[in-house]
Amino acid sequence: MKVWVLALALAVGFALLPSCREKSLTNSRVVVTAVGIDAGEEADCRLSIQAIETLKTSGSLTEQAENATKVYDIEAPSVAGALQSFVTRTGRSSYILHNRAVVIGLEQAKRRPLSALLDYFIRNHEGRSTVDMAVCRGEAAELLAVPSAGYTIPAEHLSVLLQQAGRQGFAVPTDLLDVERSTSGMYDMVMPIVRVDKTGEEPAMVMDGTAVFRRGEYAGELDEAATRGLLFGRGDLQTCTYLLSLPGTAEEPERLTVEVVSSKTKVRIRPEGEAAVIRLTISCKATVLEEYRAAGLESSDLKAVAGALQEAILQDVRSALDKTIGDWGCDVYGFSRMVKKKAPELVRGREDEWPARLRDCRFEVEVKADAAKAGGVAGGGIMQKKTGGVAKMQDFATPPVFMYATAAPILLEPARRNAFSTIYRR
Repeated sequence: MKVWVLALALAVGFALLPSCREKSLTNSRVVVTAVGIDAGEEADCRLSIQAIETLKTSGSLTEQAENATKVYDIEAPSVAGALQSFVTRTGRSSYILHNRAVVIGLEQAKRRPLSALLDYFIRNHEGRSTVDMAVCRGEAAELLAVPSAGYTIPAEHLSVLLQQAGRQGFAVPTDLLDVERSTSGMYDMVMPIVRVDKTGEEPAMVMDGTAVFRRGEYAGELDEAATRGLLFGRGDLQTCTYLLSLPGTAEEPERLTVEVVSSKTKVRIRPEGEAAVIRLTISCKATVLEEYRAAGLESSDLKAVAGALQEAILQDVRSALDKTIGDWGCDVYGFSRMVKKKAPELVRGREDEWPARLRDCRFEVEVKADAAKAGGVAGGGIMQKKTGGVAKMQDFATPPVFMYATAAPILLEPARRNAFSTIYRR
């Protein structure tokens, strides 16, 4: 009997050993939630590590009254060296399995290629390929130090901001896997830009455009409108809003807000001499969210709304193409792979010439938009029956010339052009 009791006690002891070992490992590690990369004053790299203070938290992370993280700054010749020397600053090693985001300072992104900055994260098997990527206008250390009122871990706030901005058409969500694919030559890279807004009582994270990279080197940035155009061109746009204006008798045009509720982009490629014709057909449905006319919109007005929306989208798409392909020669759409698949004879034996040869291709873009009303006339209440119709492309007659986007609201006119064709040959 004593033998069985002794055996049971030994079994329980061996079972408890792993948990004790895990507790010891937790106490000797810092759980990294976000990493910032800036240029150092004395070294090539200054790493900012946002980490959970596990020894100072009690209970669940969701029960913490304040943010459960702290930001550490370390300078070293490389990212790997900074993470390895982290133990000399805190007495604990870094644990990056729960890392949510990697943020690169804009100046550091301009100085060094992505392959050099992010190679450690791509190779490290402990990290995740779904880590969110972003560029900070300013220093990444500033962004990681911004507290969050809604989340115990500020990195979760940043991750949700990037995801929601992508759904609303303000950003192109990017993760570490996209970086790995771009460094392998599959396509060029874009990253959302975030800045720290200090105008309020407390600093806040704000979206501020899109950074574009050519073969890992910083090429330039897109504003909000061009970012929408990029999302439309890639077929990734889920929803966005446009501010349009109705011509009226008042001194100022009567404005309305239109929401794109769904969109679809078809890409067709056909050979044309030594290059290709790349045709984008964008179809979308939109709803009028706000209007200020006392009598409400008529069917003819809805046709004009759809026409103006088509031109607004066309302007955004052209702005993105002009900058990414026309100015910088960046294939952020993956067009080179599509050409290789649809017309391999144009690429075979000339792989090194792409995507630079995209400038020799003809780009044709056509936009088709349908517009409808949500609710009834202004002031009629949300329970009123819908009276709006749907405007289709055949309702438009003479198409005028294409107009570039401006910062002012877009005036509605009866006829609008809904397509353009261009070649970026240099």
